[in-house]
Amino acid sequence: MGIIEIGLLVQLIAWIAAVVAILRNSSMKGGTRFMWLLAVFLLPVVGVVAYFLFGRQRTSDRRSDDISPMDIHHTPPDPGSTDDFSSISHD
Repeated sequence: MGIIEIGLLVQLIAWIAAVVAILRNSSMKGGTRFMWLLAVFLLPVVGVVAYFLFGRQRTSDRRSDDISPMDIHHTPPDPGSTDDFSSISHD
């Protein structure tokens, strides 16, 4: 198998991965999904690279916005433990 065939195989695998990722992304709305699929189908190399660089990043940013401050649990430190500031003298 030559370098051209390996390149085409990598491109095909990346293209399939992008299409599957776009279709499985539940946080992506219909119009956005359609536009990414259109980009991937019409411009296979550029569309795939653009989706993995920008499309997935946008959806991960949305997921972080969905977390409310009440979802983050803070465990207070153990009162018997020494903290990093115990060696600081108070004058």
